[in-house]
Amino acid sequence: MYRNSILYRRLWYVKRRTARKAKFLMGLAFVVMIMSFLCSYAEKSLMPYVLNVSELKVKSVVTAAVGEVIKDRYNGSIKYSDIVDIDRDAGNRITSVQTDTVELNAVSCEISDAISRRLSEIKNYKVDVPLGMLLGNSIFASAGPPLRIKIKPLGQVDTEFVSQFTSAGINQTRHTVIIKVKARLGLKTLLIGRESDIVVNLPVAETIIVGEVPELYFGDKN
Repeated sequence: MYRNSILYRRLWYVKRRTARKAKFLMGLAFVVMIMSFLCSYAEKSLMPYVLNVSELKVKSVVTAAVGEVIKDRYNGSIKYSDIVDIDRDAGNRITSVQTDTVELNAVSCEISDAISRRLSEIKNYKVDVPLGMLLGNSIFASAGPPLRIKIKPLGQVDTEFVSQFTSAGINQTRHTVIIKVKARLGLKTLLIGRESDIVVNLPVAETIIVGEVPELYFGDKN
């Protein structure tokens, strides 16, 4: 008779509902733990690969953009003499090595715009991620499911020209003009996301200077 009472049925209903709620919360906690583990594992094993692939992609974009600007502005390639002046005295000794700052600043702005434009075109970049990267098994290293990497430019692309001087033999110096490109990108996959600064250094002009080049005389033309 007690089992058929209203009080018993209410208690049984409350107990059953509490048990279901407890099971649901336990299941939810388990799912959260699994997702946390997967995200942590992916962060350690997958992100280095994602960064490397993204850097290679951005480097190809930068190279194409630089080539595009140089082709349009210099009809194919930059000549060393277009951007650098080497002054010598009456004894043919080098007195200064000067870069054309105004010209390089103009080129830098054009390249920055070209890179930003091209980066905006690869927001959904798709690559194949080897399973070996995730499973630690070399058997699956050459196979992998398609993984979509979203690359989003964050802020302005910074570009600057720098000079590099290295020895090229007795009384000879190699002068290389390099464009340094720095882009801050947002990288996102299914499980993980990160912001990263990617830097690309690309030589654009080079020559061998015969004669002693004192560091004191390196500078800008303007």
